[in-house]
Amino acid sequence: LCDWSSDVCSSDLDNMSDSQAALACLVQDGGSECAEALQAFHGRWRENPLVLDKWFTLQATCRRPGAVARVQELLAHEDFQLSNPNRARSVLHAFAASDPTGFHAADGSGHRLVGEQVTALDALNPQVAARLAGTFSSWRRFDEGRQASARAALEGILARDPSRNVREVVERVELMLDAVNTEWCECLCECDLALWVHAQVLGRRVVTLGEDHANVAMSYNNMANVLYRQGKLGDAMAMHQKAVTIKIAALGEDHVD
Repeated sequence: LCDWSSDVCSSDLDNMSDSQAALACLVQDGGSECAEALQAFHGRWRENPLVLDKWFTLQATCRRPGAVARVQELLAHEDFQLSNPNRARSVLHAFAASDPTGFHAADGSGHRLVGEQVTALDALNPQVAARLAGTFSSWRRFDEGRQASARAALEGILARDPSRNVREVVERVELMLDAVNTEWCECLCECDLALWVHAQVLGRRVVTLGEDHANVAMSYNNMANVLYRQGKLGDAMAMHQKAVTIKIAALGEDHVD
C-alpha cells in the first residue's frame, strides 16, 4: 500500500491509468494513505474533467462502511455540479449501480438519498434523472424492509410532481413493469397479476397523458395480449379495438403502427 500511495503522489508518474489503478486499491482499503493519495490525485488531474469524473467514481463505488455519508460529501464537493450530466453520473449513477451494499442499505438511507437526488436532478435534466430512477428496478428482489424503503423512495419521487420522463420510469419500476419482470410473470402464467399491472399503468397513463395518447393504446394492447392467453377472446378483441381506435386518431390511418 505504501508503494501504491507513492505511485499516486509521485509527480514523476505520467501514466494516469497506473495512478488510477493504485488509487482504486487505496480507496477500497481505506488505510491512512488513502486521504493523502486522493488529495494528490485530485490536485494533479483537477483540470481534466474526464479524469476527475473517475476520481469521483472511485469514491462513490467504494464498498466500505459509510457509503451514503461518502456520497453526500462528494455531492457537497466544490468540483461537483449536479447540472453536469457526466459529473452527476460519476457519483449518483455509479453509487446506485455499483455499490449495492450502500444503495440498498438496511436503514433505507441509500434509497432516500438517490430518491431525493432524482428529484433534484429532474429539475435540471429529466433524461438523466430518469436513468437514475431506473436504478431502483431490482427493488423487488430484496427483503421486505428494503422493499419498503425502496417503495417509499419511489412514492416520494411521484409525490414531488416529476417530469414525464421520470414519472414513466418510476411507474414502470414501482409496478414491476420492466420488460424482464413482465415477461417473467406472464411466462409463469400469472396472468391475473400481469393484467392487474397493465391496468394500473393504463390508469396512470390516462391521467398523465390523456385518453387519446399512443401509449394508452399500448396499454390496451398489452391487456389484450394477456386476455388472449387467458382464453377471453371477446375481451381481448374489445381491448385491441380500443387500441386501434386511439392509434388511428393519434397517428392517422396510414401510419406504420
